[in-house]
Amino acid sequence: MNGGTRRGESQKFRDATPKGFASWQRASLQRTGGPARTYFALARAFFSAVVLARLFNRIADGLL
Repeated sequence: MNGGTRRGESQKFRDATPKGFASWQRASLQRTGGPARTYFALARAFFSAVVLARLFNRIADGLL
């Protein structure tokens, strides 16, 4: 293991040194917008699902 990338090896683990991991982590955070944006997207999706479920129940009650 000299830090090089073997064929078929994941790019995430291409460098086991802390510097390489820090650069990969920084790149992944820039790519995804950070963990806060991910959690916010999950919370927003959950909230919208709850709202849609309540709306659907209200419509179903009105039709029945």
